[in-house]
Amino acid sequence: MLDYFRSIREKQPHRSRFIGILSNTSSSWVYDAVFDEKGPKVEEYPCSSLADAIIFAETSFASQLQATIPLLDKGLDPKFSVLSVGKHYFLLSVNKVFPVVDDSASKLVATRQTVNHPPKWFTPVRHREQKNQFVLKIAHDNNSSLENEIMTLQKLREAKSPHIPELVWIRGSGEVGILPIGEPVLPGESAAISRKVVRGMIDGLSYLHGQGIIHRDVRLSNLILKRAQNDVNVVIIDYETAYHSKGKYSPSNEVEYSGGYICWPRRLLQSREQLYMPEPADDLFACILVVLHLLFPCRFDEFNAGNVLPNGNLNHETARVLQMWRDIESSKIWGRFYQAARAQDYVGLLEISEVFCHV
Repeated sequence: MLDYFRSIREKQPHRSRFIGILSNTSSSWVYDAVFDEKGPKVEEYPCSSLADAIIFAETSFASQLQATIPLLDKGLDPKFSVLSVGKHYFLLSVNKVFPVVDDSASKLVATRQTVNHPPKWFTPVRHREQKNQFVLKIAHDNNSSLENEIMTLQKLREAKSPHIPELVWIRGSGEVGILPIGEPVLPGESAAISRKVVRGMIDGLSYLHGQGIIHRDVRLSNLILKRAQNDVNVVIIDYETAYHSKGKYSPSNEVEYSGGYICWPRRLLQSREQLYMPEPADDLFACILVVLHLLFPCRFDEFNAGNVLPNGNLNHETARVLQMWRDIESSKIWGRFYQAARAQDYVGLLEISEVFCHV
């Protein structure tokens, strides 16, 4: 059981408590493991039956859960479906039941003050297929504001690219509604769809970079697929860590990296520095990882990405990532895509979609 807990802990490094059941049907035990800086502490509880063990485990662990969905605005239908639950956020699919106010006459300007305005609904411009529903993202941690994402989506309100999500609802700095409602992009799609996913991702990033926005967290889990009859469209989501490289909200100093672990810019891992100036090429390098994830999902699923860090001690996972980049750069096949990403050659990088060819 200890080996089991250690293995699960590697996959979920942000969790500190785990429950496990060991049973041969005639005898059953529940194990409660709590991890701290000294390692795991495991408590053993014998149970009279497997059913009792399951009930004990469920009630014991559920009593520790305090993350609840905050009250929704009264203008929203209380009936909703949960799309996913993250460390700090809920993604809900909700219905709007209040009158739609057409704001086409007034241009929405991205300012930090707008996040304090009363709740407001914005008429969809690009994604109008899913009527009366949208995705509601809610922060349930007081230290986790969606202010940067709201500001970024406001700036992209009238984006001309179909690969950019659309802001339709705001309430304060902890609640944002977006379109479209899609499905996860997963490995195993047909070659034709995989090619469209990669092309849409690169086209969407080209548009973002043209607007002075660097995503900083390009990975497979931040892409959604919108199916429409015989066609598909990929949309880039999650702008919590987006960086504005130009304009009045562009930071004057270097910033900390705060995207996904596997997306660490190579130059940061090599220099072992915490602060940097984001560049559009960082997003394009991450596109190569997305393609590799689609091609070799098992290698990424088995990888303990949470241990990739630019620190003084080059750990095993960080060393693996750096070696991967050296292999990509020196590869006869992948090297040209690496050079295209570094040169911000979007047209050249689009050719990476042609690697998908299978039955």
